[in-house]
Amino acid sequence: MITDELNANLGDQWIHHNSHMTAAGLRDALRDAPNRIHFLEDMEPLLRDRDAAGILRSACGSVKGGGRTITSTTARQQIRFDFTGGIIIASNESLSKHGILGAVASRMKPMHWMLSQDEIKAVINDAVEKGIECGGQRLDPKEAAHVRDFVFSLMDEGYEIDLRSFFDHAVPSYLHWKHENGVCELQQKLERLNLPQQSDDKIVHWQDVVRSKLAGEATVESRDQRLARERAIACDCHKAAESIADRLRLWEEKTGYKKQAFYNRIKEAKASGLF
Repeated sequence: MITDELNANLGDQWIHHNSHMTAAGLRDALRDAPNRIHFLEDMEPLLRDRDAAGILRSACGSVKGGGRTITSTTARQQIRFDFTGGIIIASNESLSKHGILGAVASRMKPMHWMLSQDEIKAVINDAVEKGIECGGQRLDPKEAAHVRDFVFSLMDEGYEIDLRSFFDHAVPSYLHWKHENGVCELQQKLERLNLPQQSDDKIVHWQDVVRSKLAGEATVESRDQRLARERAIACDCHKAAESIADRLRLWEEKTGYKKQAFYNRIKEAKASGLF
């Protein structure tokens, strides 16, 4: 959301830094673009660096109303430049937690931004209505709503959900599973034709992946385990509804699979005596 606002209001007059940066890298970035807005995102290791803290203090405050001059001196070089741009820091930790950065915070306008669950739902709903772009792929509003409904159900179960849970975890997991599911449906066709097929032992349902990420646990499901779980779901759907249309609707809601997979699992369940 911050990047969206920066793009809308500043165009190319800002620079995004994330993941890793040294104090020297920070100094050079500010020197190379002294009049730009620099957005530092999720860079807690940099914030713990005392040298980086010194640079940020100089970049964010002036002495007695003068310019914001940054200097760096070593035995081999002397660097001096005026910084007229701006600094935005997005962190999961308070700046004051890092000791010396408390002085940086006093020269900025820290804001503790935490969306309520209702606000998170509103943001997700807005994105779902438009469809979602992710990694060069697109979820149409119907698919996006399917992912949203599952994530909202996790909220109701007591899981702590934030925007990253949806956009960075649930959506990519669904798209990956969708691709693998397409491969799986091809394998089912090959199986019916008695043609060679690739092993799909490591295919895990996207909802299980999301649950495991939120719980901080690894989820590993073999092909046999997945098929056994799907047979049980197919039987439940068959018993829960009278019409074929309602059974298929329940099946797709619970698994994301189409009708052929439902018929295959019911057939396997009957052969095994489960149904």
